[in-house]
Amino acid sequence: VCLLAAPGVVHIGKVLFLHGGKFTGRTSAFIGTAGMIFMALILSIVSSLIYPFQCQTHPNGLSTMRGEDGVVCWTGDFDSNHGRMIGLGAAACVLPVAFLSMITIVVCQLASKIQEGNSEFLHKFCFLFSRFRFDYHWYVLVFIFRNVLVALVPILPGSVVQWSTLT
Repeated sequence: VCLLAAPGVVHIGKVLFLHGGKFTGRTSAFIGTAGMIFMALILSIVSSLIYPFQCQTHPNGLSTMRGEDGVVCWTGDFDSNHGRMIGLGAAACVLPVAFLSMITIVVCQLASKIQEGNSEFLHKFCFLFSRFRFDYHWYVLVFIFRNVLVALVPILPGSVVQWSTLT
């Protein structure tokens, strides 16, 4: 969270001190920086958010979180540690879903923005399009959605299903 908040704090400070608080027209660099950081960390973010959903069954019939044997899963009690973790993880999933929705909309708008000659749009979202040729600008969606799906593999039941999904 600090890594994602740091560019915002730096941007606000820079605009306040160097530009007298005039934020209009100064968001392109911030969106590009925050987008690049989020794109680089989306695999880690999604992996962290789904951690409470990764449970393993024991011979006594109880399930505990993987790596946290003291946290019993799916007790039905939302006041338990696991219930709170599930709630926080599910609520925080809004962040990657919003990011994926935003980049999908941006990719769909690219052609029309280029026809309009909107160079600010290209500068703002260059973190999405700089890796690929214009003909293949949509491939950024494949790249990012693949990363999210790789992060979701650990919640699939059974190692055979997980291996077959990855290959």
